[in-house]
Amino acid sequence: MAKKYNYFSTTFLAFKRAFKDCPFIVSFKLLILLTEIPSQLIGLFLLEEITNKAYDFINGVETSFLPVIHNIILFSLILFVFAILNAISYVLQQKLDCKLRYLYLQRLNKKLSNLPLEYYETQEIDNKIQLVKNFGAYIYPRVSLYSWLDIFYCFISIGIFIFITTRLPWWVVLIFIICCIIYIILGVYFGKKLYNKYDELELTRQRRNYLYFLTQSKETHQDSLMNRLTIPIIKKWRKLNDNYNNEAIKADLVSSKFEVIPNLFYALICLFVLYFVITEIVNGNQEIGFFTIVMTNIISFGNMLHNLSFDYQFDIRDNQIYRSYLEIMDLDEEKPNSNEQLSSSFNIEFEDVTYIYPQSEHKALNSFNLKIHENEIIAIVGYNGSGKTTFVNLLTELTKNYQGNIIVNGKNINNEMGILKNSISCIFQDFIQYSFTIKENICLGNINKTFKDEEIEQILNKVGLLDFVNTLPNGINTMLGQIEQGIDLSKGQWQRLAIARLLANDDSKIWILDEPTSFLDPMGEIEIYDLIKSLCKDKTILFISHRLGFSRQCQRILVFKDGKIIEDDEPDKLMNRNSLYKEMYETQKKWYE
Repeated sequence: MAKKYNYFSTTFLAFKRAFKDCPFIVSFKLLILLTEIPSQLIGLFLLEEITNKAYDFINGVETSFLPVIHNIILFSLILFVFAILNAISYVLQQKLDCKLRYLYLQRLNKKLSNLPLEYYETQEIDNKIQLVKNFGAYIYPRVSLYSWLDIFYCFISIGIFIFITTRLPWWVVLIFIICCIIYIILGVYFGKKLYNKYDELELTRQRRNYLYFLTQSKETHQDSLMNRLTIPIIKKWRKLNDNYNNEAIKADLVSSKFEVIPNLFYALICLFVLYFVITEIVNGNQEIGFFTIVMTNIISFGNMLHNLSFDYQFDIRDNQIYRSYLEIMDLDEEKPNSNEQLSSSFNIEFEDVTYIYPQSEHKALNSFNLKIHENEIIAIVGYNGSGKTTFVNLLTELTKNYQGNIIVNGKNINNEMGILKNSISCIFQDFIQYSFTIKENICLGNINKTFKDEEIEQILNKVGLLDFVNTLPNGINTMLGQIEQGIDLSKGQWQRLAIARLLANDDSKIWILDEPTSFLDPMGEIEIYDLIKSLCKDKTILFISHRLGFSRQCQRILVFKDGKIIEDDEPDKLMNRNSLYKEMYETQKKWYE
């Protein structure tokens, strides 16, 4: 991340992006804000005039109350017009917020979809990714627009106040402005202490919420009930909750203390100004209405100063979040630059490939060499940390940051991306159980094709789910999961549905199954492996599993150790010599004897 952003450059870039996203609405919002100048001035002058006329009428100076009525009606009409403008501004603001958040999320999702996997292996970058995903959409409108509007409104308020108080001695106005600057400094200082106080509570809040949500999902609730964890968890939650509430009350007390000091200082400033206003009125230099508009202006001006100073730290926090977003958007992407796919006959070769994860010095792959051909059924085995997952990440082009060469059909693809990504489908150990309809779950496997219901049923029949689906009221349009009152499937049924998604992708030449049956019993595992083997007649299959029973049915076994392949042969040949595979197999075999 080469670019560096400060507070002002970040806010300017956010505003520039927001104006580009919604030029009409932003322009209209600024136009409405500009009307604040004449509206406030007209309103103040009319208020002054009404007050003067009413005062004269009460004291018998005016013989008719009609001028007062005229001014009140005119004042009310002006307030009504600006109330309509404010209502329009509010509606536009809601529309603007929704549009800005939508575009923010759209850009972020597009960016994240093209980021190399190793960025998620870097703690600093991963933390920023999670930060901008969780909070970025909410702070974007504030950073991009409302912070600028607040500053603009501040200058408007200052200008109006100076214009109103020009009737006072210049040195009174100067003292008031200097004191307001001191008030802002005090507000920022105490606002920072207040922000830090609440920020210290964040970790306690997260721990408390973690304990609270532990019993919210079906899995955690079941575990809590069966292992008698509910009462201990509730006790831990109650203790944290009490600590949090006590500290929150203390923070609120500190907040009150922090706010009292600057507000008391501002009150003294206001008394100083109002003293001279009253003096001017008593001396006959001003009318009673002048007191009304100065008092009104002091109140609104004070609210503006309070928000500007005490909210500054929260603006800093929002700015830092958006700064993280800009840094994420500056990260290098790895986009497919090739639409090519593997042909029915192919040769993939890893030639002295070495890979080191970010923040690590350990070589996950170390001068790794391997050749893969079409229509092979390969079992990949080895201890944890031997390089199996890293190999899959490189084969599927989830990252290109490696040393060495990956060659496809004699062509080095180090500087290209797409041919392998476009030709491989995977089922991982923790594959996603999508809360969509059954049909949508399958169609996700090939977004470039429109499936007919008959084709979906044929795929379901191949994976042995058609009879079950036909018993459901809505058939293939049955919703899964519990978000929309859908049904749930057994682990084996979810597994078969994931395989159906593989079948829906006609372009895949290679299937990778990374611990796909770890949650199944041995019989269910054999059933799934046999099913996959029966469906993969024209595919190359890579099985990655710690369970070695099915590996005997594969054509080839790769044994990983320390980032290398130390054994590569047929199962029977490996079993007929003193191999690591034989040792691992015999060890597991003893479990069942």
